[in-house]
Amino acid sequence: MDESKVRKALDTVSIPLHEGFKYATNTNTSYTIAGLGVNFSLMPYNGPMYVVSVNDKHSKEFEKDKRFDSIRSLFFGTPISSIYDKVKEDQEQPGKKKRKTLMHYQTGQLPFESEPLQTIIQTLAQMDAVIVVPREQITYGDVKEFESRSERDDNEPWDVLDWKNADEVPMPPIRQSLMLRISAPVVMGEQKGKPVFRHSEHYCLAQETMALEGLPMPHTQRSTIDALRRCYMKWKEYFRLSASRVSQQQEVQPSLVEQRKVCRDLQRVIGNKASSVELAPNVKALLQDILDSEYLDTNGLYYAKFEDEMMFMSPEKSVAQAFLDALPCSATLDGIRKCIEDYLEDKTDIINSPDKW
Repeated sequence: MDESKVRKALDTVSIPLHEGFKYATNTNTSYTIAGLGVNFSLMPYNGPMYVVSVNDKHSKEFEKDKRFDSIRSLFFGTPISSIYDKVKEDQEQPGKKKRKTLMHYQTGQLPFESEPLQTIIQTLAQMDAVIVVPREQITYGDVKEFESRSERDDNEPWDVLDWKNADEVPMPPIRQSLMLRISAPVVMGEQKGKPVFRHSEHYCLAQETMALEGLPMPHTQRSTIDALRRCYMKWKEYFRLSASRVSQQQEVQPSLVEQRKVCRDLQRVIGNKASSVELAPNVKALLQDILDSEYLDTNGLYYAKFEDEMMFMSPEKSVAQAFLDALPCSATLDGIRKCIEDYLEDKTDIINSPDKW
């Protein structure tokens, strides 16, 4: 098998649809629903809203398969056309029966609570459909649960069937009567800017500067003045470095003119005898634009939380285990996973840093 296909298979996990639906949170990402002979796709949108579609290769089976009679009317069909259709029509002999047009079936954008979406997911789940989810969207705790459940299922003895003395062929219970609980996805807050693993230097500077807004400036206490001075020196050094590599300046970072505005305003605030720190409105707007330009992605959030709450510390084992169970199964986080596991196995007295120097 092609190595790329093997890697792709290892990067995904197949989960029962009613349990795995909650992991379908990445907008404009197609999640495959498989295991039925007819594949479907689940596409989340902002809202959150969802679109379910039939794989075009399986549209004819979807039309004929009686299992989908109860949900077929919930899909809208549109003809699939290509540049070759006209050529085929011209080549067809007169009087010959025309080939049936291939259709694409999909729903409209549906909220999670809507009856059509619940009916579709419930129907497919009762047929033992699975949803294919990227491994990095699942936590270590969930993976352990699925693995232990799989081992329990494998070890359970099968019921003994008396084929000879049975009046009829024994059949499994009808699952269509069982209403499965569909796990709702966690609604993600709308984020501005682009996702990053680590915040940029200018973001950290803007965040530190905005945190000074409104702090009291008593003349008998120098803590606020000292914080302002440190912040000013950082902006001054950042300006110096930016000016020395102006040809390499990134589009997302503040311009030299904007950096000069911040330095000038901090200088004004330090020399002012006001009762509290009050940045100029245009500078606050500039800093807010920087803060709105990026946000930490899921891996970045967990890494930052690890540095704040775990690294070089010796927390309760239950706390460390809970942190590990909530960690996404992402290769990016393998370093901190190993550090926590070493601590839980008493290989280290503290949770070490994953950094390699």
